Amino acid sequence: MANFLYDAGRNLFLTGGVNWTSDGIRIAMVKNTYTAVQATHTLTGDVGANFSAYTPVLLSGKTASAGVADADDVIFYNGAVASESINALVVYKSGGTPGTAQLIAYIDTATGFPLTTNGAPIDIIFDSGANKIFKL
Repeated sequence: MANFLYDAGRNLFLTGGVNWTSDGIRIAMVKNTYTAVQATHTLTGDVGANFSAYTPVLLSGKTASAGVADADDVIFYNGAVASESINALVVYKSGGTPGTAQLIAYIDTATGFPLTTNGAPIDIIFDSGANKIFKL
């Protein structure tokens, strides 16, 4: 599969349902058991139990320029996680009750992916190229 914006995520941008620079935007790792569906997955509940046990990270230093979304690099922590096979990252607008956060992007084409966790911190370095995290 390739990186994409969920259809519902693109619609959020078009209808003013998300403001990249001011809303709480989180990124989470997902296990290799998750099959992303661009057209129909809309909420974190669609990912369900496929989220990694590593705690999702609230993005900071978010910028938007010429339709390109960027943020500071992130580090995932959770020393209690023994071993998980991770295939991708999911970006979502945080808030609401569990399972109701709105999905924005799916990223599985990244340096170091797929990976197997071992409890150590995991550094995610966002692309410094023209598309950064994603481009609308």
